[in-house]
Amino acid sequence: MKKALFFLAACFLLLTPVFSQNVHEKGTIVLQGGAGLGLAGVYGNIGFPPISVSLDYGITKEISVGIYAGYSSSKVTLWEAMPPYFPEDVGIKYGYTPFGVRGSYHFNLENKKIDAYGTAMFGYNVVSASVFGLGDLDEFISAKGSYAMFGASLGIRYFFTPKIALFGEAGYGVEYIRAGLSFKL
Repeated sequence: MKKALFFLAACFLLLTPVFSQNVHEKGTIVLQGGAGLGLAGVYGNIGFPPISVSLDYGITKEISVGIYAGYSSSKVTLWEAMPPYFPEDVGIKYGYTPFGVRGSYHFNLENKKIDAYGTAMFGYNVVSASVFGLGDLDEFISAKGSYAMFGASLGIRYFFTPKIALFGEAGYGVEYIRAGLSFKL
């Protein structure tokens, strides 16, 4: 199945004609989806790696604004299983749902396939916590918390067709490193 999907994707990309393009301009809308490594404010071990989507709109040739949303989870084991008192591990599972607004400055490069940019972001991270391993008590012990977050990163998009690009971002904020696909709408 994976080989078939890879083959179809490769055929689509190879058969898509490449025209000259303006990488970023006023009115450009770019949808990005990706996965990351690291997440600011995480407790324990990552259970589900950070995934995210963002949408950017070009205000000028150099400036874009947009929105961001993501999800990740982690787990902390407080006690290892000790039968008969604790028949399974006991700990806390956390869920993280960050969302926010972002602004980017796009550097003017001569290469029409590369969009290099710096991004600043301000948002909110909704955090939930629940206990596992206490049997019937699990459903009664949970918590929610949230915090404001901010960050800055540098990013690059490489457009291998006029509408599709690979992107990578690195910095501090939500994920420390993020990569995925970008689509011009």
